[in-house]
Amino acid sequence: MRCASVTTIYAFTGTGTTRGTYTGLTVGAEGVTSCTAAQYVVLTQSQYENAIASPFRLTLEEGGAIAGAVLLLWSVGFGIRWAVRAMHTPDPLTTSED
Repeated sequence: MRCASVTTIYAFTGTGTTRGTYTGLTVGAEGVTSCTAAQYVVLTQSQYENAIASPFRLTLEEGGAIAGAVLLLWSVGFGIRWAVRAMHTPDPLTTSED
């Protein structure tokens, strides 16, 4: 982790007059354990991805795989329900007189 502080940068002309004032960040050394309240925390891309990791942040492929698995489970459950119903229903071709 690194800490960054807001810094004002001045641009001067060759004659020494101020041409412009710009706001920037001064980034400190790597390996800091904590930053002050006035500083920003600077993270690498992998640190940022780990910090915002969520099971709900899915790619299209991952979401499609989960949706396919849910549909497959529903269809299997529907098939089992119809099989159980078919086993408990009397045969419509036979009558009670037989």
